[in-house]
Amino acid sequence: MGLASALSTALTGLTAAETTIDVVGNNLANSNTVGFKASDVVFATQFSRTLGLGSAPSTSIPGSGGTNPRQLGQGTTVAGITPNFTQGTVDISSNPTDLAIQGDGFFIVQDSSGEHLYTRNGIFKMNATNELVTITGQRVLGFGVDDRFQILTTELQPIEIPLGSVAVAMPTENVFLQGTLPPRGVLADTGEIVQTDVLYDATPAHNPITAATLLTDVRTFDGVAYDPVFDLGTLEYTGSKGSRTTATREMQITATSTVQDLYEFMGETLGIRDLGGGEGGSVTGGRIRLLGNVGVGNAIEIGPSALQLTTAGGTDTVSLPFTSVQSAVGESAICDFLAYDSLGIPVAVRLTAVLEARDGDSTTYRWFADSSDNQPSSGVGISVGTGRISFDSVGKGTPVDPTSLLIERNDIASVSPLAFDLDFSQVSGLNAASSSLAVSFQDGFPPGVLASFVVGEDGVIQGVFDNGVVRDLGQIQLARFTNPAGLEQRAENMFAEGINSGQAMQGNANERGLGKIVAGAIELSNTDIGGNLIDLILASTMYRSNTRVISTAQQMLDELLALRR
Repeated sequence: MGLASALSTALTGLTAAETTIDVVGNNLANSNTVGFKASDVVFATQFSRTLGLGSAPSTSIPGSGGTNPRQLGQGTTVAGITPNFTQGTVDISSNPTDLAIQGDGFFIVQDSSGEHLYTRNGIFKMNATNELVTITGQRVLGFGVDDRFQILTTELQPIEIPLGSVAVAMPTENVFLQGTLPPRGVLADTGEIVQTDVLYDATPAHNPITAATLLTDVRTFDGVAYDPVFDLGTLEYTGSKGSRTTATREMQITATSTVQDLYEFMGETLGIRDLGGGEGGSVTGGRIRLLGNVGVGNAIEIGPSALQLTTAGGTDTVSLPFTSVQSAVGESAICDFLAYDSLGIPVAVRLTAVLEARDGDSTTYRWFADSSDNQPSSGVGISVGTGRISFDSVGKGTPVDPTSLLIERNDIASVSPLAFDLDFSQVSGLNAASSSLAVSFQDGFPPGVLASFVVGEDGVIQGVFDNGVVRDLGQIQLARFTNPAGLEQRAENMFAEGINSGQAMQGNANERGLGKIVAGAIELSNTDIGGNLIDLILASTMYRSNTRVISTAQQMLDELLALRR
């Protein structure tokens, strides 16, 4: 019985050594596998045969101090093969889609059957549909974004990074101004006045025109004849304001168009703030009279070819000269810039600041904003805002009125109105040789295509567009387990939830002990090659030693069988 037991005991040793060699061989084979976790073999003693239970010390029998149990071991067994989830070395990679986890988390991926698997291998690539996938084709899961690039935290979905295919524009929300608006200078209390010569109607008496006179009845008088000025057709007007040309506007002259319509059309095109009550001009004494906004920067001018009329017979210059009868006065600064609407369409804006008032405590400038791209629901007005900014005794400015501009976009599918704020905090009220105003920064952008992306430590993927806009494209999610050693190992460096692993606890990187994500890096295998080689030597020694036990037991059996000869 003893020799047979020795044979079976040695056999367990051989099996244990073979298991160790299998595990160590797998560790060494995966020493270059990214994200691989080496395993350790744990042994335990197997059954034991009790020859004697032993006895306790006794005082009734002199000299009996007790005996110990007499037991023979029956070999060893593999108690467990446990993956070692210690952190592997993080190595820098040149691929932006390579990701490493520093911590206890796992990437969540989806295989072809829809099952959720988990991995530490962060070598990812893009597939044909712009999805982030593992090197073996499993889709990486996380949170996507809505049409406004807000992260949707409702359910996991494949991460998409549509490089080169998705475009985005950013409407302007803030415009930051800089410059100097000095306290000295001429106060802006006078606007430019331009007017026509006396015009007459088409009545037999040729009375001076009124606001209600039809445009087709307007006549000029050269001392000999009364000549018509307008005909049915399209009137184009291009004026000048602050020595800068204004955008061309159109007006349809019909059988019912009046002089008042022309007056309002020209005034709106010039951005005159108040066309009622005579403050912006009037039609009086047979003349069309326009009064511009105060300040030299708002001085209006109507050249001899400013009005062009297109009729069935062609395009001709309207002979309606305007002359200046009052010059604009007042310290001014002019600034032109482009804003962008929700579709990324550039919107031209002109800002004029004029010295309105000053006293012993403060200096006040009034600003006027015009946009030739304003598209009101009625009319052709370019004026989109006005307000005041007051400077104290140290030149610090404080807006007196709201600084928001509203530019209507009714003729195009943009969000209307385009609304943004003017920031005058960098504008100084200190003394200077002349006033100046410029835009230092505005946060709108024209349409841009996704050019690159970066992955943050929290797993948020930010897309960088070629127009400078940065938008969230999604967020990679991680999972952790109470007992990662209980995970079921799958092929291709994958793990599945096991009976004893606990449920996956999903969350964002850098939270709940999930670890952080390192972009452009990979986690190397945590195989200890030196230690495993020593384990291999010990296992081979163990195997040889147990074969010696079997050889010895065989020799003894041979001797026992030889007794009958």
